[in-house]
Amino acid sequence: MKIKNNIILSEEDFTARILKFNGIEKAYRFRYKIFCEELQWLPLNTSEKEFDEYDQFSIHFGVFSKDGKLVGYGRFILPGSDFMLEKEFKDLLNNHIIRKQRDTVEVSRISIDKILRSTGSFNIITMLLYKLMYRWSIKNKIRYWYMAIEPNYLKLLQKFFPCKQIGDIKFYQPNTATTAALLDLKEAEVFLLRVNQKLYEWFLK
Repeated sequence: MKIKNNIILSEEDFTARILKFNGIEKAYRFRYKIFCEELQWLPLNTSEKEFDEYDQFSIHFGVFSKDGKLVGYGRFILPGSDFMLEKEFKDLLNNHIIRKQRDTVEVSRISIDKILRSTGSFNIITMLLYKLMYRWSIKNKIRYWYMAIEPNYLKLLQKFFPCKQIGDIKFYQPNTATTAALLDLKEAEVFLLRVNQKLYEWFLK
Protein backbone atom coordinates (compact mmCIF):
# COMPACT_ATOMS: atom_id res chain seq x y z
CA MET A 1 0.00 0.00 0.00
CA LYS A 2 1.67 3.21 -1.19
CA ILE A 3 0.91 5.93 1.36
CA LYS A 4 0.29 9.57 0.36
CA ASN A 5 0.92 11.85 3.33
CA ASN A 6 1.44 15.36 1.96
CA ILE A 7 -1.63 17.04 3.45
CA ILE A 8 -1.62 20.20 5.56
CA LEU A 9 -4.83 21.97 6.61
CA SER A 10 -5.43 25.18 8.55
CA GLU A 11 -8.42 26.70 10.32
CA GLU A 12 -8.27 29.89 12.41
CA ASP A 13 -5.23 29.50 14.72
CA PHE A 14 -4.75 25.76 14.14
CA THR A 15 -2.87 23.61 11.64
CA ALA A 16 -3.40 19.89 11.03
CA ARG A 17 -0.87 17.56 9.45
CA ILE A 18 0.42 13.99 9.29
CA LEU A 19 2.96 13.32 12.04
CA LYS A 20 6.45 12.00 11.38
CA PHE A 21 9.52 11.35 13.55
CA ASN A 22 9.62 14.17 16.17
CA GLY A 23 5.90 14.74 15.72
CA ILE A 24 5.17 11.14 16.66
CA GLU A 25 7.38 11.49 19.75
CA LYS A 26 5.31 14.53 20.74
CA ALA A 27 2.20 12.43 20.23
CA TYR A 28 3.47 9.71 22.58
CA ARG A 29 3.99 12.33 25.31
CA PHE A 30 0.62 13.93 24.58
CA ARG A 31 -1.11 10.56 24.82
CA TYR A 32 0.70 9.83 28.09
CA LYS A 33 -0.68 12.97 29.69
CA ILE A 34 -4.23 12.05 28.68
CA PHE A 35 -4.46 8.26 28.88
CA CYS A 36 -1.98 7.63 31.72
CA GLU A 37 -2.02 10.76 33.90
CA GLU A 38 -5.50 12.22 33.38
CA LEU A 39 -7.77 9.26 32.61
CA GLN A 40 -5.55 6.66 34.30
CA TRP A 41 -6.62 4.03 31.77
CA LEU A 42 -3.01 2.93 31.38
CA PRO A 43 -0.19 2.66 33.95
CA LEU A 44 2.34 5.41 34.53
CA ASN A 45 5.89 4.77 33.32
CA THR A 46 9.30 6.42 33.60
CA SER A 47 9.51 7.31 29.90
CA GLU A 48 6.36 9.48 30.21
CA LYS A 49 5.30 8.22 26.78
CA GLU A 50 2.26 6.16 25.80
CA PHE A 51 2.82 3.87 22.83
CA ASP A 52 1.85 0.35 21.88
CA GLU A 53 2.30 -2.44 19.34
CA TYR A 54 -0.07 -0.77 16.88
CA ASP A 55 1.91 2.45 16.42
CA GLN A 56 4.38 1.00 13.94
CA PHE A 57 1.45 0.02 11.70
CA SER A 58 -0.36 3.35 12.04
CA ILE A 59 -0.73 6.75 10.41
CA HIS A 60 -0.58 9.51 13.03
CA PHE A 61 -2.54 12.77 12.75
CA GLY A 62 -2.00 15.94 14.75
CA VAL A 63 -3.52 19.38 15.21
CA PHE A 64 -1.18 22.14 16.38
CA SER A 65 -1.77 25.59 17.86
CA LYS A 66 -0.05 28.60 16.31
CA ASP A 67 2.79 28.32 18.86
CA GLY A 68 3.50 24.75 17.74
CA LYS A 69 1.84 22.91 20.63
CA LEU A 70 0.14 19.59 19.85
CA VAL A 71 -3.50 20.00 20.90
CA GLY A 72 -5.30 17.20 19.06
CA TYR A 73 -4.36 13.70 18.00
CA GLY A 74 -5.73 10.57 16.34
CA ARG A 75 -4.37 7.58 14.46
CA PHE A 76 -5.39 5.06 11.82
CA ILE A 77 -4.28 1.48 12.38
CA LEU A 78 -3.71 0.04 8.91
CA PRO A 79 -5.22 -3.30 7.81
CA GLY A 80 -1.82 -5.02 7.61
CA SER A 81 -1.92 -5.16 11.42
CA ASP A 82 -4.46 -6.59 13.84
CA PHE A 83 -7.08 -4.05 14.88
CA MET A 84 -7.78 -3.37 18.55
CA LEU A 85 -11.32 -4.62 17.84
CA GLU A 86 -9.76 -7.98 17.03
CA LYS A 87 -7.83 -8.16 20.30
CA GLU A 88 -8.41 -5.82 23.26
CA PHE A 89 -12.03 -5.08 22.29
CA LYS A 90 -12.99 -8.26 20.43
CA ASP A 91 -15.71 -9.13 22.95
CA LEU A 92 -17.62 -5.99 21.90
CA LEU A 93 -18.54 -7.56 18.59
CA ASN A 94 -21.57 -9.79 18.15
CA ASN A 95 -21.61 -11.62 14.83
CA HIS A 96 -19.87 -8.83 12.93
CA ILE A 97 -16.89 -10.03 10.89
CA ILE A 98 -14.14 -7.41 10.77
CA ARG A 99 -13.37 -6.22 7.27
CA LYS A 100 -9.60 -6.32 6.60
CA GLN A 101 -9.32 -4.97 3.06
CA ARG A 102 -6.99 -2.22 1.84
CA ASP A 103 -9.84 0.30 1.99
CA THR A 104 -10.34 -0.16 5.75
CA VAL A 105 -8.65 1.32 8.85
CA GLU A 106 -9.31 1.48 12.57
CA VAL A 107 -9.53 4.88 14.29
CA SER A 108 -8.07 5.06 17.78
CA ARG A 109 -6.50 7.26 20.48
CA ILE A 110 -8.58 10.30 19.51
CA SER A 111 -7.67 12.95 22.07
CA ILE A 112 -7.91 16.72 22.60
CA ASP A 113 -5.87 18.89 24.96
CA LYS A 114 -7.55 18.93 28.38
CA ILE A 115 -7.53 22.72 28.78
CA LEU A 116 -9.02 23.33 25.33
CA ARG A 117 -11.86 20.84 25.76
CA SER A 118 -13.86 23.41 27.72
CA THR A 119 -13.26 26.28 25.28
CA GLY A 120 -14.69 27.29 21.94
CA SER A 121 -11.61 25.84 20.28
CA PHE A 122 -12.70 22.28 21.05
CA ASN A 123 -15.06 22.02 18.07
CA ILE A 124 -12.54 23.59 15.70
CA ILE A 125 -9.77 21.21 16.76
CA THR A 126 -12.02 18.15 16.62
CA MET A 127 -13.49 18.94 13.20
CA LEU A 128 -10.08 19.88 11.77
CA LEU A 129 -8.68 16.55 12.99
CA TYR A 130 -11.52 14.63 11.35
CA LYS A 131 -11.18 16.69 8.19
CA LEU A 132 -7.49 15.75 7.97
CA MET A 133 -8.32 12.08 8.54
CA TYR A 134 -11.06 12.24 5.91
CA ARG A 135 -8.85 13.95 3.34
CA TRP A 136 -6.08 11.40 3.95
CA SER A 137 -8.64 8.62 3.53
CA ILE A 138 -9.85 9.95 0.19
CA LYS A 139 -6.30 10.41 -1.05
CA ASN A 140 -5.38 6.87 -0.05
CA LYS A 141 -8.63 5.21 -1.19
CA ILE A 142 -9.90 4.39 2.30
CA ARG A 143 -13.66 3.93 2.62
CA TYR A 144 -14.32 2.28 6.00
CA TRP A 145 -13.41 3.40 9.53
CA TYR A 146 -13.75 1.05 12.48
CA MET A 147 -13.57 2.39 16.03
CA ALA A 148 -14.01 1.47 19.68
CA ILE A 149 -15.83 4.47 21.08
CA GLU A 150 -17.78 5.79 24.06
CA PRO A 151 -21.54 5.59 23.31
CA ASN A 152 -22.10 9.27 24.20
CA TYR A 153 -19.37 10.32 21.78
CA LEU A 154 -20.85 8.03 19.14
CA LYS A 155 -24.20 9.81 19.51
CA LEU A 156 -22.42 13.12 18.99
CA LEU A 157 -20.71 11.84 15.83
CA GLN A 158 -24.02 10.55 14.53
CA LYS A 159 -25.33 14.11 14.35
CA PHE A 160 -22.87 14.67 11.51
CA PHE A 161 -22.07 11.21 10.11
CA PRO A 162 -24.01 7.92 9.72
CA CYS A 163 -21.73 6.04 12.09
CA LYS A 164 -23.26 2.63 12.88
CA GLN A 165 -22.99 0.85 16.20
CA ILE A 166 -21.93 -2.74 15.50
CA GLY A 167 -21.33 -4.13 18.98
CA ASP A 168 -22.33 -4.39 22.59
CA ILE A 169 -21.62 -1.83 25.31
CA LYS A 170 -19.07 -2.86 27.91
CA PHE A 171 -17.14 -1.19 30.72
CA TYR A 172 -13.37 -1.68 30.41
CA GLN A 173 -12.72 1.28 32.71
CA PRO A 174 -14.76 2.41 35.74
CA ASN A 175 -17.62 4.72 34.69
CA THR A 176 -16.54 4.61 31.02
CA ALA A 177 -18.66 2.67 28.55
CA THR A 178 -17.26 1.48 25.21
CA THR A 179 -18.89 0.13 22.08
CA ALA A 180 -17.83 -0.66 18.50
CA ALA A 181 -18.79 1.37 15.44
CA LEU A 182 -18.26 1.47 11.69
CA LEU A 183 -18.37 4.48 9.35
CA ASP A 184 -18.71 4.12 5.58
CA LEU A 185 -17.26 7.32 4.09
CA LYS A 186 -19.31 7.01 0.90
CA GLU A 187 -22.49 6.89 2.96
CA ALA A 188 -21.17 9.76 5.07
CA GLU A 189 -20.69 11.98 2.01
CA VAL A 190 -24.28 11.39 0.83
CA PHE A 191 -25.63 11.93 4.34
CA LEU A 192 -23.67 15.12 4.95
CA LEU A 193 -24.54 16.59 1.56
CA ARG A 194 -28.22 16.09 2.41
CA VAL A 195 -28.25 17.36 6.01
CA ASN A 196 -25.44 19.94 6.08
CA GLN A 197 -24.19 21.06 2.68
CA LYS A 198 -22.06 23.83 4.19
CA LEU A 199 -20.13 21.35 6.35
CA TYR A 200 -19.84 18.96 3.39
CA GLU A 201 -18.22 21.71 1.31
CA TRP A 202 -15.89 22.61 4.21
CA PHE A 203 -14.62 19.03 4.37
CA LEU A 204 -13.82 19.11 0.67
CA LYS A 205 -12.21 22.52 0.37
